[in-house]
Amino acid sequence: VANTTNTTTNAGNAAGAQKAKAQGFTLRYVTGPIAAQFDYGKNSNTNNGLSTSVNTGSTAPTLDTSITGQKLGLAYTYAPGSKVYFINAKFKTEFTESAENNVTPVQVVGGAASRTSYNKGLREQSSNSIGVQHRLGSNLELHGQYVKQGNLKDFNGASVANSGSTAYAIGARYELSKRTAITGSYNVIKNDANNNINISGGGQSSVSAIGMGADLKVARVSIQ
Repeated sequence: VANTTNTTTNAGNAAGAQKAKAQGFTLRYVTGPIAAQFDYGKNSNTNNGLSTSVNTGSTAPTLDTSITGQKLGLAYTYAPGSKVYFINAKFKTEFTESAENNVTPVQVVGGAASRTSYNKGLREQSSNSIGVQHRLGSNLELHGQYVKQGNLKDFNGASVANSGSTAYAIGARYELSKRTAITGSYNVIKNDANNNINISGGGQSSVSAIGMGADLKVARVSIQ
């Protein structure tokens, strides 16, 4: 890594003004067996206008950011309790520092791998997924999903090679009664060499941090 000195100042939010805010909306449309939904959300100034100064090129600065997410979903119900669907999701993190703060989003470092490490978790990226939910009889429901995530873009708009991922899942739900069901699933994420997407959410999570290029496999069984 070729370190360079890059001192930043922080005008920030010394007065303690309320700069953080979140907003979003959802649009839904249903006609016959076809359904569509669009979700949009933005979390602005997640650090409430504050940043930290850095005096060496070996450490990335902590900068205030705004996070935007949007999702478009389409579904077709081909039988009662059975449908196929497509989802396009986009996620973007932007720096919100003013030019007067003399803050740059990425330190000058040598080598693509080092630069990717600086951008880890801060990205512009999109994914496409297709899935199916199929009902068998009155008690059994089968699920399958495939997701392809594209390469992330860094803060100069350049695509980072080998920074996508591929994931798939299969699962089943068997209803023992109106209030009790057994569920199970097998989930896989295959990260490219410069990505570290993790399994998290829905009341289950793996470890908080994983290495670049990691493959994850999770098998789950539960009673609801």
